Amino acid sequence: MRLRSIHLSPRAALGLFIGLLVFMFAQAVWWVIYIAQLTDEKVEIAEELGASSAYVERLNDQERARQIMVGSEGVVFLIVMGVGLGLIYRSLRQSQKLKHQQQNFLLAVTHELRTPISSLRLYLESLASPKIPEAKKATIGPKVMASLTRLERLVDDVLDAGRLERNAFTLERHRMSLSDLVREVAEEARLIPTRYDVAIESEIEDDLVVDGDYRALRRAITGLVDNAFKYHGDDQLQLLIHLHARDSIAILLIADNGIGFEPNEAEALFDRFYRGGDEMTRRADGSGLGLYMARSIARAHGGDVVAESAGRDRGADFTMTVPLVREAILTQ
Repeated sequence: MRLRSIHLSPRAALGLFIGLLVFMFAQAVWWVIYIAQLTDEKVEIAEELGASSAYVERLNDQERARQIMVGSEGVVFLIVMGVGLGLIYRSLRQSQKLKHQQQNFLLAVTHELRTPISSLRLYLESLASPKIPEAKKATIGPKVMASLTRLERLVDDVLDAGRLERNAFTLERHRMSLSDLVREVAEEARLIPTRYDVAIESEIEDDLVVDGDYRALRRAITGLVDNAFKYHGDDQLQLLIHLHARDSIAILLIADNGIGFEPNEAEALFDRFYRGGDEMTRRADGSGLGLYMARSIARAHGGDVVAESAGRDRGADFTMTVPLVREAILTQ
C-alpha cells in the first residue's frame, strides 16, 4: 500500500498541536481524579471491614503519595510533550518559510534569466540576419556585453549569497575612501537610462576612510541604489544620497519617494529572496538578494543596514553604517 504524505498549513498544525496538548492535559487530570476515587473506595472498604484508624491513615498516606507521583509524572510528561510539539511546530514553520523562499528564488531567478537570455537570442539572430545593415550590427556588441554582465552579476549574487550563508565569504580589506566610492555610485546612478524622470541629490562628506573590501562595499551600495530604481512607483524618482560621519561611524543614507513598505516588513526585507508587498512589488525586476547582500556585507565590515518607511507610497530610507579608520578620524 502506498502512503500519501499529509501537508498541513501552519494554522492547521497549530490547531492540531493545541488539541493534542488539551487532550494530554485532560488525560492527566482524569488519571488523578480516577486514583482519588480508588483511594476513597479503598478507605471505605477498610473502614467497613473494621480496620484500625492507624491503618486507614497509613492507607490514606500511601494513596496520597501515589497520587502525587502519578500527578508529577503526568505534569512532566505534559511538559515534555508540549516542548516536543512546540519544536515540531517550529520546524514546520521553518520548513514552510524555506519552501516559500525557494519558490521566490525560482520565480525571481527565472525572471531575471529570461530577460538577458531573450536579449542575447535576439542579438545573435540580428547578427546572423543578412537583412540587418552592418552599421546596425556594429551597435549590437555593447548590448551583448551588457546582457552578459547582467547574467554574470546574477550568478555572482547567487554564489556569494551561498557563501555568506555558510560564512565562507572572504573580504579583501584595505584602506579606501568611502567618500570616493559613494560619489562613483551616485554618478553612475545619474547615467542609468529610465522611462521616468530621475532627480538625484547627493551630499557626501570628504575624506571618510574605511578598512573595507572595495568590490563588496560597491556591490552593497549599488544594491541599495538599485532598490530605489526598482520600486520608485511615481513618474519621478527623487533620490537622496547622503554620506556623513558621526563619532567613529560613516553613515550612508539612501532615501527615495518610492512605494515604501509597511513598518512590520522592515526586517523581512533583508531575508534572502523576500518578495513581499503587493503585486507590483513582486513583479519588479530583481532576484530578492540585493538587500540581503547589502546587510550581510555591511555586517561583515562591522556595520549594518536598516530600513525605515512610514507606509505604502510614502518612500523608504535605507541607512548603512560602516566603522571609520581610527587614524583617519583623529586627523579630521
